[in-house]
Amino acid sequence: MINPYDYLFYRIFKRHHTTYSKHESAFAATVIISCLIYVNFVSICLTTNKVLSPLIILNNISNLLSGFSILLLNIFYFFYKKRYLTIEEIFSSFTKKQNGIGLVLIYTYVTLTIAFFVYATSL
Repeated sequence: MINPYDYLFYRIFKRHHTTYSKHESAFAATVIISCLIYVNFVSICLTTNKVLSPLIILNNISNLLSGFSILLLNIFYFFYKKRYLTIEEIFSSFTKKQNGIGLVLIYTYVTLTIAFFVYATSL
């Protein structure tokens, strides 16, 4: 069973690796994934803010801390013991069909993330 989170990282990593070094590509992929997760987090907070408004406080400091926390956790996850190299090794042997299915799932995830964010901001 593949880890979809690692596969998303791998696809972004490989996209950047055509131009940049492995280390730079891994950092860029980590930042992009962190941004996607942060958008999901903000969307959930905005959506539940109507129901749980005293529990969820959205201000600049908490937003900044949340974003940096997500980024730091991802940096630790992908860079600890150079896990990004292990992820590359695992997914580089995927067939064209497996990569096609994975790409469809990634596009679906990104599209749903954007759609949910647009919905949440319109509430």
